[in-house]
Amino acid sequence: MIIPKNDPRTALALALNSLAEGRAEAPDTETAEVKAQLDRTPEELYAPFRSASAR
Repeated sequence: MIIPKNDPRTALALALNSLAEGRAEAPDTETAEVKAQLDRTPEELYAPFRSASAR
């Protein structure tokens, strides 16, 4: 399965990979994006993808 770059899972995967590789901090843009996404409900997070697939 190929995950598009604009998928929220991509940002989460990048942050988790940074932690797994032993880097103390992920780049600021990734960290901020992940934190912003974690504050959203699943419905808010996936709404753009659901509306696009309904077309």
